[in-house]
Amino acid sequence: MNFRTTVILLVLVVAVGVTIYVLHETAPPPKPTVDMFPAPTPAATQKLIDEKFGEAKEIVVQVPEQPKWRFVRAEKKENEPSAGWQIVEPFEGQAQRWQVDRIGRRLTDATYTVKYKPDESGMTAAQAGLEPPRATVTLTNEEGKSVTVQIGRNEGQGETLVSVGESPEIYQVKPSLKDLLRNKALDYLDLQLFDVKPTDIVRMQITSQPENGEAATYELVKDAGQWQFDQPSQAKAIGDKIRDLCSAFSTLRAASWETQDAKDLEVFGLQPAALTVTVTAEETPKEVPKMTEEGDKGDQKKEETPAPVMRELTVHFSATHPLGDDGKVYVRRDDDQLVGTVLNTIADKFQPNLKEWRNNAIVEKDPTTAREVEVTTDGQSVTLERSGLDWNFADGRPADRKSVDLLLQTIKSVEAVGFDSGVESNPAKFGLDNPQGTIVLTYDDGTKVPIAIGGYTDSVTKRLVYARTDEQDTVAKIRVEEVKKLLLKPSDFRDRTVVNVPADRLQQLKIRRPGPPGVGEEGTQQKLTLVNENDAWHLTEPVMALADEKQVDKLTKSLSDLVAQKAIDAGGDLSQYGLDHPDVELTYTFLPPTAYRIEPAEATTQPATQPSSQPVKMVPKPYQPPAESYTLDMARKDGKTYVIKSEQPNIVYVLGSGVYDDVTAEFRDTDLFTFEAPKVTGFTLVEDGVEHGFKKTDKGWEYSREPDLPIDAKKVTNYLLQVDNLAATRYVVNEGADLAHYGLDAPQYSLTVEVKDKTLPGLLVSSQEAPGGGRYAMLEGSSAVFVLPADAINRIQIKIAEFEEPE
Repeated sequence: MNFRTTVILLVLVVAVGVTIYVLHETAPPPKPTVDMFPAPTPAATQKLIDEKFGEAKEIVVQVPEQPKWRFVRAEKKENEPSAGWQIVEPFEGQAQRWQVDRIGRRLTDATYTVKYKPDESGMTAAQAGLEPPRATVTLTNEEGKSVTVQIGRNEGQGETLVSVGESPEIYQVKPSLKDLLRNKALDYLDLQLFDVKPTDIVRMQITSQPENGEAATYELVKDAGQWQFDQPSQAKAIGDKIRDLCSAFSTLRAASWETQDAKDLEVFGLQPAALTVTVTAEETPKEVPKMTEEGDKGDQKKEETPAPVMRELTVHFSATHPLGDDGKVYVRRDDDQLVGTVLNTIADKFQPNLKEWRNNAIVEKDPTTAREVEVTTDGQSVTLERSGLDWNFADGRPADRKSVDLLLQTIKSVEAVGFDSGVESNPAKFGLDNPQGTIVLTYDDGTKVPIAIGGYTDSVTKRLVYARTDEQDTVAKIRVEEVKKLLLKPSDFRDRTVVNVPADRLQQLKIRRPGPPGVGEEGTQQKLTLVNENDAWHLTEPVMALADEKQVDKLTKSLSDLVAQKAIDAGGDLSQYGLDHPDVELTYTFLPPTAYRIEPAEATTQPATQPSSQPVKMVPKPYQPPAESYTLDMARKDGKTYVIKSEQPNIVYVLGSGVYDDVTAEFRDTDLFTFEAPKVTGFTLVEDGVEHGFKKTDKGWEYSREPDLPIDAKKVTNYLLQVDNLAATRYVVNEGADLAHYGLDAPQYSLTVEVKDKTLPGLLVSSQEAPGGGRYAMLEGSSAVFVLPADAINRIQIKIAEFEEPE
């Protein structure tokens, strides 16, 4: 290193040193901390404010660059643990009690163990953040004594530096007062909008103002404890819903307050408001009742109840959301310039909802509990009376319970789509001077509720009809479809029970019906007799044979509760129903229920010559009344089944097709084979003279024409199952058939099955098709002819390739 380089380095070192010195001398002093001052002598924990000060009745807060906040203790209300607070500056209003209480309580509870005296510690007000203070709070107690606390900077996590009054001493108090005060006075305003009891609300008016459209007003009034609509039309309200609405109003709370002095309400969507709710509350003053003056005759003084006071309260909801918060809308109370926010869900509770609020039922008392119903339509009246669960006509005849119950259920479920008033002054306007029909409900307590069905609300469209209930001045509008269910004729209540006999009490069924198709001349009748013996049904006519249990069961179940769709007074003209010459005649015989007769008890052993000294004891004894028989005539016409009963030949019952199908079904047992496939030892089918025989051997199944051909046993079993399931569709001739007439003198197929050395009657199948499809067939040894279903041939045919065992 040469001399020149050494000089340059020396100069640089000196320059850096000078720079460091200058920067050190000119840098700002660090933030003061307790460690920078001589530590005062620790003292015992002491209260910042003397305990004798008590509770504050006034609190004044001064925050830099904000107007003064002043809170004053209000009078204590009944049933409240402590008195509330009022904000009197910078605006007036009810304060949140707990928020203001918190200010006084935190200061009166504050303690310290460290106190700085200026002449000893060197701690200045500026260093403690007290020049100026972050906030100044003045508390005034009941005696008028005041104490002022200046709040400085926070020290650490749990303490704050403060001073009291004019004293220069600085206290390090805890807990920290960092969060003692809220940001602005508005944050202390009570969020509860109104102080009103829901039970005091007697009127509610709701005005809805759509963004594009006319305003709609809904008005509800409480009269004698019952809520009803005055607008848009008079109608009963659903009490529980309106009481919930009153409760929601009384508990209305703002989520937050935005401003106490809104200069432009339109900015908040509150001029006009999207929804305005005004309630009238009737409140009894909390005054001591006055005593009336004594009268001239020395009458006793009586307590005089103070007159109620009416208050009107209004809340306005906007449809405008605060920026970035779609879950809230703006709200305004009365005519204040105070604007806050509420949740959408709260505002939505007051959106008019006639469907849920208005009682749209046309009858208030449950119609299904009525004991009497009087119906008048087309000048015809009928009175129906309840008897237990059943209904009877006034003359004692049974009525159709389902029809009456359906009418009452319809009345209960009918809901008006709107209401009008003024019917008292002009009933003709609503068609109620000459109603289409009337219904009068009578209840057990004697109350009568009349319902009158008037005219159409529009004579062109005819979609709605006026209905007046209980002679009120309000008239409901109901749908024409519901009116049709109400305007029933007396005949609509006629008992529609055709037969109601328990299936196990039926003893005999006699049926006269059209003969099978393709047999005899057209119009030939077939007679059947079914008899129940020992809980088993069998045919006795036209032939003794087993009965088809499933078919008989279907018919007997139909007769156990056969109810018509409609009962018509035919007036003697049965031709239009095809009953002047009925297709079917059904006579059913049954045993009535067991009855009881009063008879003497057990016979005495005393000789008849000796008079009895004891009266004869009479007891009820059961006996079986003799069987009874009734006849039904049936006809099918235009897709409907019509029936008349022998005991009511002028009443035509309209039935579904089911019972007609049941009566005209095949009742003879249609099973042809009864065997178990594993027990079959052989079977033979002869088709057009060609015989196909199979025989079971020790080695398996053997085909008679090709004994060495391997046969698949599974395919044989499958074939036998198909044969076993064969059944006739119907019998054409029950006995004595002319076989040549049906092509059975030379059958195309003959199938026999052997079971353990027993050959079952063979099945003979004709090549001749029966009318309606299928093949004529018979069993060997029988002279009855029946029809096999169309697929029977495919099931009995033998194609040997299909039986061959695969290679």
